[in-house]
Amino acid sequence: MTRRSAVRPSRSLALPVSVLVLVLLCLFTQASETMAGFTAQVTNSSNRTGTARYFTCDSAYTADTANALFAYRLDDVSTTVVSPGATVYEAESAVRSGDSGVASNHTGYSGTGFVDRTTDPGTGAKTTFTVSAQATDTYTIAVRYANGSGAARTLTLQVDARPVQQVTFPGMSSWDEWSTVYLSAHLAAGPHAVALSHGANDTGNVALDYLQVGQRSATVVRDTFTGTAGAALQTRSADIGGSWTKRAQSGATDDAALTAAGRVRKSGSSTYAALYTSSAVPTGADYAVSADIETVTAFAEDRIGVVGRMDPADTAGTFYLARYEQASATYALFRVVANTYTSLGGWPAPVTGPSTHRLSLDMKGTTIRMLVDGTERLSVIDGGITGAGRAGIALGFAYTTAQLRTTVTDTTGMHLDNFETTYSTVTTKPTAADFSPRMQDGRYQGVKASTPTPTNAGCPRDGGTAYVLDGSTSFVSNPTRWTGTDVFTVEVWFRTTVPGGRLIGLGDQETGISYVFDRMIYMTNDGRLVFGVHPQSLYRSISSAPGVTYADGAWHHVAATLSPAGMVLYVDGAVAATDPATTTAQAATGYWRIGYDSVFGWPTPPSNFYFTGSIRFAAVYTVALSAQQIRDHSASGR
Repeated sequence: MTRRSAVRPSRSLALPVSVLVLVLLCLFTQASETMAGFTAQVTNSSNRTGTARYFTCDSAYTADTANALFAYRLDDVSTTVVSPGATVYEAESAVRSGDSGVASNHTGYSGTGFVDRTTDPGTGAKTTFTVSAQATDTYTIAVRYANGSGAARTLTLQVDARPVQQVTFPGMSSWDEWSTVYLSAHLAAGPHAVALSHGANDTGNVALDYLQVGQRSATVVRDTFTGTAGAALQTRSADIGGSWTKRAQSGATDDAALTAAGRVRKSGSSTYAALYTSSAVPTGADYAVSADIETVTAFAEDRIGVVGRMDPADTAGTFYLARYEQASATYALFRVVANTYTSLGGWPAPVTGPSTHRLSLDMKGTTIRMLVDGTERLSVIDGGITGAGRAGIALGFAYTTAQLRTTVTDTTGMHLDNFETTYSTVTTKPTAADFSPRMQDGRYQGVKASTPTPTNAGCPRDGGTAYVLDGSTSFVSNPTRWTGTDVFTVEVWFRTTVPGGRLIGLGDQETGISYVFDRMIYMTNDGRLVFGVHPQSLYRSISSAPGVTYADGAWHHVAATLSPAGMVLYVDGAVAATDPATTTAQAATGYWRIGYDSVFGWPTPPSNFYFTGSIRFAAVYTVALSAQQIRDHSASGR
């Protein structure tokens, strides 16, 4: 699609956060269906007629953060990315002292947990990382943290037991939100003990996720936008790198201004947008541009992002652009040449405020990638712009039939923070794409293979491939340790000709075989489907009808719910079995796993705990979906 616009090439159907559902949506006829408190908004498709309220085709959405644990469209691969030129040191692997400990009771963290309880200076709370400096240089230390207290808190940075500086961690509204502060320290070549401690003058109470440590020489530009509130961006120089240059293209002539919180926002409403680049010149075209998007409040048609490879000689505008668009609830990627915008794709992810997400535009040769919170969400091959150009930011509103001129203030709209341009040398790891707002990508374990388009002809828009499990090594694990609840829904789309194996469930081990396992769906050796929970040392299970095998080579949808109404097993949208007397499961914590874990001791267990076959969709919710919702899930995938 090619259109002319200064900030947004086309107007998309708005998906208000308040009306999105916590399930995967299928794009059908334009409608809005509401049921049991959940609403799905769907759009037109030329490939299929009819309607479906929810779930499983292309363009997946999950919106209710409180209820969607994860929603995987398996074999759609994301890429977890280590920031250019930096090494990640996970806090849970660091040395801890005092009252600090490892926890996993919040969402959105990296690795297997985070460090918490940095609260009491009397206990000497400290988290110490062993950092390796490859050369003597000034190093950037990025600290990812959570501070749900709402007020700024402090810890002290130490290098080799020597205090370097007191670090301020701005407050956020939730412990499930993560942000980053940037520090620096001069390190000689070799190992160093880099610590964050609760000193006598610190307030503590900060959750630490990880450190990213990299040589400053790999950085072209960095700006934390700390300065006088209300000052125009072009009046300051970046913390590292050059000054800011205001660009006037297609009427995008508003200023950007610093906020009292040390961010940058669009200023005024004389025009609809503001566009800036740094005067620092990258030495080559391979670099990444990143910034934190701070959603304070949501304005319709608001959008904000970063630009790269901008040609300073083209007054019309030539650059790559990655941004978040409120109207479509999508992270979008564009190539802009002489002010002609060409969409390179997008990733739908409803964002509610207040929240912080890091957006990156990574350019390496003709590979142009968009990353959100360090995870690749879009990668395309595009050779439209090859010069190094400049890096910068874009802030503003849509140009639809006319300019939209909403005024952004220090306490409204979307702001940018922690801008950085770094040379593009990255390491990557494929992960299972999570389309829920939690963005808790799963981890492929063992052999990973693919099959052609998985669904039946009734769902032609699903152009992806299915995840093939080899029956001996393959499964997917969710990286977060969850506390099991007594109200939940699990569901999977699968296909196999080999009976047996566990499809989905909770276990106390992320990999290997679990010793505590519960809340599972598995297939028996004769092809029946079993849903089981394990309350009070008792196995409670219900199964599909005997004599009917689901190892028949066809695609099937299986779902199960536990609630005060009891246990219910659904197969292909219909109730297969119930147990109204069982309303609780085992009091356990663990990892949700798909395709393998123990079924030892359960009724009619399969001889092989590994599932052999293909899986396309898998999701877990902390609510019991209704029978009608589950029928809709099944119907919309056919």
